[in-house]
Amino acid sequence: MSDDIKVFCNSCQRTTRHGIVRSFEQTRPDGAAIDWQIIQCAGCETVSFFEEHSVQNEEDWEVSGSFLYPSRMYHPPKQYINAPDKIERLYKETVEAFNSYSLLFCAGGLRALVEGICAYQGVTEGPRRDQNTGEFIKKRGTDEIAKFDTLDCKIEGLAEKGILTIRQATMLHEHRYLGNKALHELDYPNKDALQVAIKIIEHVMDDLYSIPSQADGLKRIRENSI
Repeated sequence: MSDDIKVFCNSCQRTTRHGIVRSFEQTRPDGAAIDWQIIQCAGCETVSFFEEHSVQNEEDWEVSGSFLYPSRMYHPPKQYINAPDKIERLYKETVEAFNSYSLLFCAGGLRALVEGICAYQGVTEGPRRDQNTGEFIKKRGTDEIAKFDTLDCKIEGLAEKGILTIRQATMLHEHRYLGNKALHELDYPNKDALQVAIKIIEHVMDDLYSIPSQADGLKRIRENSI
């Protein structure tokens, strides 16, 4: 290896140059080799541990895998202390899947997170939009809006009850699409698209679990100052 490498730094939250502080190499009887390095970010000076596996082919050594410790936090999880325990745990596991490049599991987790939010908000059904007109489907022969219990309808139900805005509900449908393609079609989602999806679900969770408690705290401060 060279005197330095470029890897993602958890503290800097970007890829930076890391100097190799100490290195140790071991060659195994099967022809494989492992390099261990203690590395330090040239920017913030945070220390990490880098492990690289190589195998020898006919011409040269070829890298077969590499690992960084501690694990890289490409998207640091937020804290939602006021969220239901299962929702917070599912959110953290979904972000962990993203950080470990388990993209299918991340997409599935995002879909499950939307399902969980609906359940904890008591939304078990909702209206369905006509794909051509965008209007809600009505019961046959009446002006009454029909209700269904599929996830797309539950998302609309969140907006119908005023729990989310129509714009937020529209964004959550993208999580449903990502999850459906990942779970039913084994279609690996784009990493950048997943990170955007995580940020969107975080905005929704901010509105549901963080901002109300912050507003209550602000109200108490104002009342105590009177």
